[in-house]
Amino acid sequence: MTDFDRNTTIWLSENKDILQDYECKFIAITEEGIIASGNDMWKVDEEAKKLGKEYINYYVPKNVNTLRIIPLFIRPLTWKLWQPFYPVELIGLNNKVIKEKAVIDSGADMSCLPYQLGLELGFKKAPQESTITLNGIGGEVEVLQRDIAFKIDGHLINAPAAWMQSESELELLIGRLKVFDYFDVTFKQADKKIEFHWRGQDNNRVAEPAVEYSLENSIATI
Repeated sequence: MTDFDRNTTIWLSENKDILQDYECKFIAITEEGIIASGNDMWKVDEEAKKLGKEYINYYVPKNVNTLRIIPLFIRPLTWKLWQPFYPVELIGLNNKVIKEKAVIDSGADMSCLPYQLGLELGFKKAPQESTITLNGIGGEVEVLQRDIAFKIDGHLINAPAAWMQSESELELLIGRLKVFDYFDVTFKQADKKIEFHWRGQDNNRVAEPAVEYSLENSIATI
């Protein structure tokens, strides 16, 4: 990590009160602070370039101090534990559809997208875009925020996700944000079964195909 990366990370960690004023917006920051902000990442990037300073782009998530992500699973060796998988249809850029089985995790705020799957959906890292470092039992992992569109039982919704920036054994994980607002979810471990009960009307405005850098919420841990 360079001195610049270290200093900007420190600034982000020490100024979360300031960041709350920029929730759900993109910002460009230097070691001294924020030099540009807005809803469009590319416009923020262009504005920052004009100043001729070293900077990084960062998306400020909603509820920056409170969200959690729990992408860790411990599989016992002596007995089989039911894994709560459920079929979903991911919709990427250019309306590409990928069918997957996702782990449904009521303990995680954020959904998690494996690196290779994100590439298959058409996502890419933008110039000057800064990753977020998550710390866990297995060490550190770098992620980017993305909005993913997917179908559950035919219902199309968008949800914020952490896109892993390295290869790992992590499966596609669906967390509570947005998903549990649209569904009542029942876990029946004894029957090895999950039930999704749709509770809202289909909203075509919210449930559009995934668009890069257009997020409503995102992860919080810095």
